[in-house]
Amino acid sequence: PIWIYRAAKGGSVSVPVFTNKPDAAAAKGGGLHRFLPHGSACGMAVGEPAYDKLPKGCKQGDVLVGSVTYGKNDRPKGWRVEYVVPCAPPADPKPATPAAEAKAEGEEKTEMMKLDEAARDLRVKALATLSAGGTAKDADWAELHAMLSKDWPDHLPLAKAKLARMDREVTRKDSLAEVVAAADAIIDLVDTPELAAFFGLKAVPLDDPDPAAAKLRKEKDELKEALVDALARKARAMADMEASSSQAKDGAEEAKDGAEAPPPPPADGSATFDTSLYRLQQWEDGLKTPSNAPKYGRLVVENLTRKAQIGALLDYVTKALNENPKLDAALDTELRAVKVKVLGELGWAHIAENEKTWDIINKPKAFALF
Repeated sequence: PIWIYRAAKGGSVSVPVFTNKPDAAAAKGGGLHRFLPHGSACGMAVGEPAYDKLPKGCKQGDVLVGSVTYGKNDRPKGWRVEYVVPCAPPADPKPATPAAEAKAEGEEKTEMMKLDEAARDLRVKALATLSAGGTAKDADWAELHAMLSKDWPDHLPLAKAKLARMDREVTRKDSLAEVVAAADAIIDLVDTPELAAFFGLKAVPLDDPDPAAAKLRKEKDELKEALVDALARKARAMADMEASSSQAKDGAEEAKDGAEAPPPPPADGSATFDTSLYRLQQWEDGLKTPSNAPKYGRLVVENLTRKAQIGALLDYVTKALNENPKLDAALDTELRAVKVKVLGELGWAHIAENEKTWDIINKPKAFALF
């Protein structure tokens, strides 16, 4: 063999000194400094230097040669020390991030699976078209939904399509129990602890350079949006069911012709308007913001009405009408009626009458022919 002696690049390498061999093996408590009286002795052990502190260019099998001195009056050049460079330690595996796991799952899909999912998504979009066609398309919608539910029972967009159909304004009063059931189906599909853990940390921005991370953030945002929408629709349905049940109970003695009372709220104690609204507030910060009245206006009005906070109710309704000039016609009419009613309860009949007059002027039901 040929031995080549050369100066190490990067200067000298320090080695740790320990009080005993077990500490040296465990790299525990290095950096021994001790003063000894003349004539006394102590034991010590020299440990390995950190691998990342070795001179650049060192390879496995290289021998580093140096010296060590024990005191000021020791040998002028010290005692010879040799160290054989070991193999490089294995790199610590990077923790698997959710984005990396999602990317790995996406890579496992075959072309046939991707084709099936594309066909599924197209059919789910068709459900929205059929739902917008009115009750005349109900039979076609039910047939397509049954077919998709058989193959994709846990597909979230499919559950959202069902909830949107059950909660249509024209038919929701007759299917409040179905609205609650459809909302619960979405809530059950969402892993709320995992979603809360994701948003509990600083979420990855949508412009993250890692495509997998950006895709994951988008998926989590869609999950949260679906959960919030389901909770909001469920809370409104529960409020309507409780109101119908209360009216049926009050008018039970006056019921005639064997008319059937509306279905009572579910027996589950957690399925109430208050608890549903509480869960919604856990996920939606802007629930009571007047600018969000198109989404949550009815829920806020119901909540403040139940608490008899008529001052806060008047303030909310006034701001909601001012900040949302293009509200849905039905919601706009409801909020204006609430405002007039609250003004009357406060004893401001003249202001309430003025509001009614301006409502007629601003929103006439019909115009004069001439």
